[in-house]
Amino acid sequence: MFHILPEELLPLIIQKLDIDPISIYNLRNINQQFKNIIENISYPDISDYNVTKTFMFTQIRELCKKQTHIHTFKWLYKNNLFLDLTHINILIVNNRIDVIKLCLFQKENLNTLFNRFYLPVIEHNDSDIFSITKSNNPLMIAAIHNRVSIVTLLLEVCNYGNHYLKHINYVLDIAIKYSHKNLLSYLIRNQYKVIFEDLQRKIHSIINRFDDCEDLFFYLVVTKKIHITEKLLCGMIIKKYDTLFKYCYPMIQNSSEPNHDTYLKYCIYHSNKDTFTYLLTIISVDDYFKHHIMYCLLQKSANPSHDFLTFLIREQLSVLEKHNNFIYVCIQHEIDNADIMTLVIQGFPYNYGDIQLCLDKRNVTLLKYLVYHLKHE
Repeated sequence: MFHILPEELLPLIIQKLDIDPISIYNLRNINQQFKNIIENISYPDISDYNVTKTFMFTQIRELCKKQTHIHTFKWLYKNNLFLDLTHINILIVNNRIDVIKLCLFQKENLNTLFNRFYLPVIEHNDSDIFSITKSNNPLMIAAIHNRVSIVTLLLEVCNYGNHYLKHINYVLDIAIKYSHKNLLSYLIRNQYKVIFEDLQRKIHSIINRFDDCEDLFFYLVVTKKIHITEKLLCGMIIKKYDTLFKYCYPMIQNSSEPNHDTYLKYCIYHSNKDTFTYLLTIISVDDYFKHHIMYCLLQKSANPSHDFLTFLIREQLSVLEKHNNFIYVCIQHEIDNADIMTLVIQGFPYNYGDIQLCLDKRNVTLLKYLVYHLKHE
């Protein structure tokens, strides 16, 4: 039917249609002729149509939720249909940096994107992470959803009058809260001067919250962007960043007396075999350290792993004090019978409580062994 109409008549018909702009845009799918006409049509002001702003808001919101082609947004902007804050934040959540970049070329979208009233400018020390994460600020939304490319765009698109530059430390808080490693890496490499003080204060939280972050800490240490502290070394033990610990240990050793008691305790509490072995090459293990190691092993809060206890018995037996509760701990952790028998042979004491535990666990083989050797004592 349409093909019999004069070509110059179709644009006039389309412009007279009493439907919303998005529905008109969808007519481009009818055929190539409609596609060419609608993509080049000059759409009147929305007020000339029988649609509400709420209706258009909903229509555009649905487009933002989908993987809508960039040309659709170009058509909207060309026809004076712009985004509001909700639309922009949906695009950020969906990582549509292509559409966000397009916003930089329209005054209306640009004003929405860089409205300085989205997050009150307050002293950073007075802020709280809950308020920040509930903000509708596009920079905060991008940080929460780990959209590093959009964070970069908002911070680096301009330096003059860019209110987002005042909120960089909020982004650091979010990176720590949500453990966004690549966002933290961006801030350290590109915004270090701004976050320097906060980074020093929060570096211990960072090492404990982030997993698989040894490479980033190596960068911080090698470039001298953080101070090495005893607490930081303990964090390395917890995370089993053994190579990093060995690299950093001489630095703190030169500046203060190393706290070997604490390092050994953390190795035991977190079953870190490699760093424990490294420390034993440095420490002269006397009776004091043997007592300290055993004391840490027997603490309820220690809970060393089965693998760590086996490692101690098979490879580091000489550093263990012969305490009468150690065999009980080994039975609790279901250490191999042969290893517990080794302890008995080496003179580690045990009592009826250990035998009762074997009975409770129905470990008949070990039970017989302990009873037999108890008779001959």
